[in-house]
Amino acid sequence: MDYALLAATALGATGLYLMLPRGKASLVRLGGLLGAMAVIGFFLYLVRTVASSGALATAMGGEGPPVYFYLFGFIMIASAVGVVCQPKPVYAALYFVLITLAGAGMFVLLLAEFMAIVLIIIYAGAILVTYVFVIMLAR
Repeated sequence: MDYALLAATALGATGLYLMLPRGKASLVRLGGLLGAMAVIGFFLYLVRTVASSGALATAMGGEGPPVYFYLFGFIMIASAVGVVCQPKPVYAALYFVLITLAGAGMFVLLLAEFMAIVLIIIYAGAILVTYVFVIMLAR
């Protein structure tokens, strides 16, 4: 168990909790700062892990770690934070669309194009349209 990864996860969870919408806006900046520190910690952990395994992967004839996997993963995590911390439901739904598109990108990386298309059609096309329609009717 790597304690640096555990500490970055705990720091990120604390930052996310402080960024949740509530009456006081003073804790949101502190939560954003803790979240940024957690992202930097995860990035440093990732760089260290890639640097330690990069020489081994190159020596075995393989490529380095897939960059698009980490890019889609970062987009999904950042959008999930946006869904949870967004006080306006329509913007939260748009962040969820971004999560769905990044998840479809992950499926494309796994060469599962059918799952990517089904994910976009079912979630972005049907469920989120229904969700936004209910939000508009509730107002």
